[in-house]
Amino acid sequence: MTISGRSFAVPALSLLLLILGAFGWGVFRKIQLDDTSSQFAIDVLQTTLETNSAESLISNAHDEWLSQMSAEEIDNYLATSLSGLGSLRALVSITGESSTPMVSIPGSSIDAHYIIDLQMEAAEAEAILDLRYENGSWRITAFGFESEVLMQ
Repeated sequence: MTISGRSFAVPALSLLLLILGAFGWGVFRKIQLDDTSSQFAIDVLQTTLETNSAESLISNAHDEWLSQMSAEEIDNYLATSLSGLGSLRALVSITGESSTPMVSIPGSSIDAHYIIDLQMEAAEAEAILDLRYENGSWRITAFGFESEVLMQ
């Protein structure tokens, strides 16, 4: 290999390693954020349903959600929904994920969307949580229940 060939190979190899490292970090970060966001969604929902209180929802609410729905409205929504659904029997399953980019872009938000299947006293239901990761923590941007019992 000539000197000019070596001169090209070293920067090209360095660039390739940098790209692979960034991609590997992106994959690791996605797995980490999926894990923390799903656990956050389960913890907040479980606390909310076990206490029959919107306190956990409100204390973890993002300002965006609180600008659309006051703390009192969140509390009333929860009370109305639980009066129809009854108490929690079991968290059945969770589906969803975060929208973590493989390459981090400064200033971009990371959102997550989860649907948690529930067995409630009166019927099956889905809890839907939308989350946003900012300043090192997850916050709720939307929350709701879906169930045939609530549609009647």
